[in-house]
Amino acid sequence: LGDQDHPSLTRENTMLKGCMKRARDEEDGAKACVLDEEDFDRIRKDMKEYDQKRETLIKTSRDVQKLSKQAIFSLHRKDFDRARQQLDDAQGIAESLLPTVVAEPTLRQGSYSNALEEFAEAKIFQHYLEEGKLVASTGIKLVKNEEYLGGVLDFCGELNRFAVQRATARAEAEVRSCRDLVEEIMDQYLKFDFRNSQLRRKYDGLKYTLKNMETMLYELSLSKAGGDHLHGGGAAKKTKINDNDYKVRWWENSNNARWRDGLPDTCDLSPPSLSLCVCVCVCVLCALPALCVFSVCVCRRAPTRRLTTTTTTTRARERRKKKTAPRVSTN
Repeated sequence: LGDQDHPSLTRENTMLKGCMKRARDEEDGAKACVLDEEDFDRIRKDMKEYDQKRETLIKTSRDVQKLSKQAIFSLHRKDFDRARQQLDDAQGIAESLLPTVVAEPTLRQGSYSNALEEFAEAKIFQHYLEEGKLVASTGIKLVKNEEYLGGVLDFCGELNRFAVQRATARAEAEVRSCRDLVEEIMDQYLKFDFRNSQLRRKYDGLKYTLKNMETMLYELSLSKAGGDHLHGGGAAKKTKINDNDYKVRWWENSNNARWRDGLPDTCDLSPPSLSLCVCVCVCVLCALPALCVFSVCVCRRAPTRRLTTTTTTTRARERRKKKTAPRVSTN
């Protein structure tokens, strides 16, 4: 190869030609252009439009989330018509934002996805109260799989609040139905691998929801068993229990395992228990006068003992003074 054909010399010649061209342009008064300014202007314009779309999407998604929360509160108050209207408004706003999300898929994550999770939670809760079962993911528009799964986990929290309301009304069957549904949901979620995503954190709280419902059922069963003991185990009878009979029956069955809850099976008095109570009362009454006499005797003797002790101590002091006093001579 000749000297002119060497690669390093070729690059140097090319750079030299470019510098010479820029120098000639500057001498001629023309502005040297080393970058494409129009390309940077286009990028700046696109980023500004993206930021405006993002801000609009965030503000509008808050309306979807707020309407969904208000619908859940309406469902807890059993105002189904108002909840249905609020959910329709939320769905209309979410659909108006869909073209923006389709044009910019990265905008779906964040505020819009969280709003759809809240919307899915409200729709699932509404369907459960009306139909008594969990709505499928295909029954909720606009929602993807991850958003549906998150909505189901949030729905379990609202179901826990609903179960508390029914437990206060002693509706054990409805509380048990809520517990069974949460248990089935947990069985299905055990088959997923959420790793360290947001769904994983929500799923970790599901076991506490199930535990709370089981605790409610346990307390309802205890209160029901207590009512059956008080009323003879059958239908609820409004019978008044004599307090004295209750105490005597407790004395008789104090070592029985049935008394661990503090409630008797029956309040019928048997003759042995009555006679035992009478004997105890007679013994107490007989021992009471003897105790009073003993107390009076002790009180009367106490001052005498104290005076005797004081006199003895005074005499001993006088004898010690006489022994230690100096003798006076009679010279």
